[in-house]
Amino acid sequence: MANKKILRVVTLSRHGTRAPFKAYPNGPEWRYQPTQLTEKGRMEHQELGRLLRQRYIHNYDFLNRMYSPAEIYVRSTNRARTIESARNQVGGLYPGLELGDIDIEALALKEDFLMISYNPTVCPNMEPIIDAHYERCKTLLSDHKVDLKLLSELSGIDENDLDLDQVTFIGDALACEKFEMGVMNSKFPKEMAEKVIYLWHYLHVIGYFENDEICRVASCPFFFDMLNRFKAAIYRHPRLVANKLALYLGHDATMVPILKILGHFNPLNVPYPASQLIFELSQHRDGQNYVEITFNNEILHIPEMGRRDFYLLEDFEEYLKGKLYQNDDKFCDACGANFPIAMF
Repeated sequence: MANKKILRVVTLSRHGTRAPFKAYPNGPEWRYQPTQLTEKGRMEHQELGRLLRQRYIHNYDFLNRMYSPAEIYVRSTNRARTIESARNQVGGLYPGLELGDIDIEALALKEDFLMISYNPTVCPNMEPIIDAHYERCKTLLSDHKVDLKLLSELSGIDENDLDLDQVTFIGDALACEKFEMGVMNSKFPKEMAEKVIYLWHYLHVIGYFENDEICRVASCPFFFDMLNRFKAAIYRHPRLVANKLALYLGHDATMVPILKILGHFNPLNVPYPASQLIFELSQHRDGQNYVEITFNNEILHIPEMGRRDFYLLEDFEEYLKGKLYQNDDKFCDACGANFPIAMF
């Protein structure tokens, strides 16, 4: 434990298990509102908080044993399921803390450039790219040979109403059932269930981020903010943020572009509820500053940087700069968002 001194930690988590956007007639009855975090989802984030407490309070004495907004920054997308996940994660980190006392920043959708910049409401540059994605998706049902007659019988939705949106909403519901109950709905053939879940993910997440431009736009603000926080620990500049720990709560679509930039894009394995990325900056005995990345409690290696447990901060910065910048001065002309390379 004494081989390094932790300087800063930034985490990015997906919200916990939730209810589906739309239930289907023959599906189980949910006692939650659409997209509401379930009790299991709350417990998942309490457990994440307990793991953070073990590492950063008990093992490394990095954080104070009492909650302080000056020490911990919490940011969430402006959705009830992510905000509640954030509260429960901090509650697990500090048992006994009143969840209503936790400071959480959650900006309006159109202002949330850091967390959901891939959304056309935030970044106009994304609109034609996403429109083209939806145009390509029009043939998904026929391309994947979805048996609409059988799906109608199993779901209770009239076959004539089973367009792409309806089919993918069934996929979302089946995924939520699987995460909530721990098993796939046995009424659906496994192949069909996996197919419609994949179509849901492809339409709303995976298909977006096959496009490198969307990944760049979606991930650059987060990486810039993270490196800004790391610089604050090293240079102690008054204009740089000083929180020791920054917790970000988002969605699968928040995490996928980050993972893709790091060389981990798997279209068949979308981050499950309460997935967590941890970026840890520490100073080692050699006086150098290193970045260690974990994903769901396992070391995440960046393929292009070699299979190491940690990377020199300077090397990590250069890697990100090469992935995120297309010109010398601007990140996104359409949004007017200027992230100067000098900050890297």
